[in-house]
Amino acid sequence: NLVNATDGSCSKGWSSRRKTTDQSQGNNRGVAYEYIIQIANEANSDLWLNIQHGATDEHMRELAKLVRATLKSNLNIYLELSNEVWNGSGPYPQYQWAIDNGLTLGLDADPMLAGGKFLVQRSLEMVKIFNDEFAGDEARLIPLVAGFVAIPDLNESMMAAMSDPAINPHGVTIKALALGAYFGGEVLNEAAYNGLEDSITVTEILKQARDSITRDRPDYEDPSYQNHSLQYYIQRSKAVADRYDLDLITYEGGQHIVQSSGWDANEFLGTKGVRATRDARM
Repeated sequence: NLVNATDGSCSKGWSSRRKTTDQSQGNNRGVAYEYIIQIANEANSDLWLNIQHGATDEHMRELAKLVRATLKSNLNIYLELSNEVWNGSGPYPQYQWAIDNGLTLGLDADPMLAGGKFLVQRSLEMVKIFNDEFAGDEARLIPLVAGFVAIPDLNESMMAAMSDPAINPHGVTIKALALGAYFGGEVLNEAAYNGLEDSITVTEILKQARDSITRDRPDYEDPSYQNHSLQYYIQRSKAVADRYDLDLITYEGGQHIVQSSGWDANEFLGTKGVRATRDARM
């Protein structure tokens, strides 16, 4: 999604795309699609294609034509609209874009669910365009919708929306629900909160990170609240995917041993976190 510049970019028509002849391939317009396709061809790797949230139908159609004409015929295309459209915690304009459109169209009274349903609607419109341009070769396309691992109810709402004829008038289908699956995100913060910066060891950091995958635990700031394990959330989303006959895949994942929430100034603790991420046991 970085090379496609899906965060902070609202590229409109096809003529405004990044070109191979531009002076730079940097800033929020991303890298030319031709170079992205070339990398996939040289690596003989399937292509994961994120398309900017503001892309017009024309943009999508011309991109589909380019991919079919230039990507090796043995390679598949994972097709996703934008990136983490559900994410309201970062500099993601696509989050508000989806909510505004979903509420305007009356897709749901809840802003989060309205945004999720609009993401599905626009994603299916994108898939219809690619299916048309890949006629006879649609099997190479792996269209997906990315959900949020920690809100299985949102994922359920989005997958259910595919059967709504107002959202999916052409009966288009996707093949996968995608998640970002991380573990160990609160280990360092919890150590700092409990005053354990000096005493916690790399071994204990690794143990707690592993535990976060499989064990529910009380929140360190509010023990009355349960932090669910990554396993719990993935199993919930796997059940959603199974109900709609979809694959469950990840677009990102791994360890997330970081400091945040005001605990990021302790360099000594941060050094232990770095050592844990580089440890062979990781």
